[in-house]
Amino acid sequence: MSAQPTVAQQRQRSVLTGLPSAVPRFAAMVPHWIPWAVLAWVWLELFLPNMLLKEASMSRYPDWTDYYSRTGMLLPWIPALLKSKSA
Repeated sequence: MSAQPTVAQQRQRSVLTGLPSAVPRFAAMVPHWIPWAVLAWVWLELFLPNMLLKEASMSRYPDWTDYYSRTGMLLPWIPALLKSKSA
């Protein structure tokens, strides 16, 4: 019959291995964060620079300031749309 290890024995075991007992739980979460890391890379390296280039290219048109005041980079700026509808 095997007895449950005491807290002191568990601490001694984790001190001997050098790893806290929670490491396996955190290691299991790594696959959860990989898609988020890929999404962040795509956003920062591909999408954002192209959006900034598009905005720089469109800024040469005369109606740019009006367009820029009504919109955001991705979605329309809702308060500006509501203000323009009421005016």
